[in-house]
Amino acid sequence: MLQEGHDRHRNDFTNIILVFDYERHDPAFSEEKILEMQVFQEVASHNICKAARIQKVDANENDLRKQFEQIDLSEILNVQNEAGRNLERGFIWVLSTCVLLIPDYNFNLIN
Repeated sequence: MLQEGHDRHRNDFTNIILVFDYERHDPAFSEEKILEMQVFQEVASHNICKAARIQKVDANENDLRKQFEQIDLSEILNVQNEAGRNLERGFIWVLSTCVLLIPDYNFNLIN
């Protein structure tokens, strides 16, 4: 059962890579696939910006690649832990790190 889930997720990731890296050059690429790709690009970009804000990276930094390169997931976890300690006013940010696999693989796929 565990192996099935692992295989399914590996196949999902492989399909995402194929869509972003190869099929984009196919002239028969459907409008639906293009829209899905644009939505995913926006989600990835949004989470890169959010990670930068959590780490308090320079707010004037508009270069998404620089923000991505400065992401330190350990630092984000430390900030999240500290912010969540206050029982009355504590909070955590919702950050999707799985979408960061694509720019980590090839940043140009989200530009």
